[in-house]
Amino acid sequence: MEVKEIARRVGSNVKTLTATRHPLWMIREDVFKLIFVHCKNLRKIILDDFSIPSSIISDVTIAFKNLTVAVLTNCNLTDDTLMALLPMKQIEVLNLSYNFCLKGTFLVKLEKIREIDLSHCHKIDVQMFKDFCVNSQLQSLNISKNKNIIKNCLDTIAKNLTNLESLAISDFFQADENSYLVLADLPNMKRLDLYTYLEHSEEINLLGKFLLAVSAHNRLEHLDISESNITDDVKAALANLKNLKILKMVDVSHLNDRTLTRLSCFNTLQELYVSRSNISASGLIRVIKHSPLINEA
Repeated sequence: MEVKEIARRVGSNVKTLTATRHPLWMIREDVFKLIFVHCKNLRKIILDDFSIPSSIISDVTIAFKNLTVAVLTNCNLTDDTLMALLPMKQIEVLNLSYNFCLKGTFLVKLEKIREIDLSHCHKIDVQMFKDFCVNSQLQSLNISKNKNIIKNCLDTIAKNLTNLESLAISDFFQADENSYLVLADLPNMKRLDLYTYLEHSEEINLLGKFLLAVSAHNRLEHLDISESNITDDVKAALANLKNLKILKMVDVSHLNDRTLTRLSCFNTLQELYVSRSNISASGLIRVIKHSPLINEA
């Protein structure tokens, strides 16, 4: 009764709903349904690690009718369920990471999409993704740990997603060098998240070459090369990137004080992440002193 009363009183005013499996998995289905029945003005939904029972999908759909942002990670979704749940034509931001059964039928429905996360969605159909790229005005894309897309679609991304400002990518050993290098010329790319495996020397070298090619344009404002490796190409790239505001180099091999002296972004740098590295306290203090905008917190 308490849940029902709370949902009845405040439900119509709720614009964002966040839930994970751990507090919800023991809630009775009728109570779960009740929450959504009263939350009819949602604009943003964040659900993680649980499946919505098929018996209440129609009720959930009513609550989701005004959504523009949907984060549905590790929810065991299929294409049919996803398209039944969401008003696909009006969704602008969609995070579907760790939904291993998705094939990509839904992609063609996303008419207003600006940001999409398909990381760890291993079964996305290559041709469906290519068709999606052709007509998309996408600004942010995460395809890390999505080997089929990385192996077959990088040229399509480079050719069609010219509005892309943010890209997250991994598995550099899945595609040839030229396929990656074409991405370096994306004209609006400001954020780059690169994920690699330290044990693959070929991948480490390709990551360095790619980053060096990207740095030649000096457009990046946000760079994450965590769990990577400092090579000569990476050092040269860091020297080229003068406009970085956020730099993440967590658990990076061969990162030391000398590497930080190669940075050329001190005037713009606001956030620096270098935990689990060989950076000394004095080296870090030196960076802070030379970076007037840095967030010491």
